[in-house]
Amino acid sequence: MNIRIYCEKLFQRFVIAKVVKLIHQKSINWSMHILNIIDI
Repeated sequence: MNIRIYCEKLFQRFVIAKVVKLIHQKSINWSMHILNIIDI
């Protein structure tokens, strides 16, 4: 396997994981925010 291709795949996976994590955190924050609004 080509090392460059391997590194690119690894980097892509890393970036995707970061983005997914960020979106997940944001969605949790939004749902908490909405719940707070409903509570009040």
